[in-house]
Amino acid sequence: MTGQTLEDRIVVDPNLRNGRPIITGTGVTVRTVAGHYKLGITPEEIADDMNLPLASVMRPWLITI
Repeated sequence: MTGQTLEDRIVVDPNLRNGRPIITGTGVTVRTVAGHYKLGITPEEIADDMNLPLASVMRPWLITI
């Protein structure tokens, strides 16, 4: 089994969240997850609070946004 790529995890659709990148299958924007990181919230807490798979929030690319 291979891991999911960035393209599998993130979707950009002009009809969803004004075209902002979101975690696939959710309404959670990548920016929201990155903002929580910057506030010092742990990946486990973010995943739990937003009902996301932990793998969706433990990506290095989220930190750089």
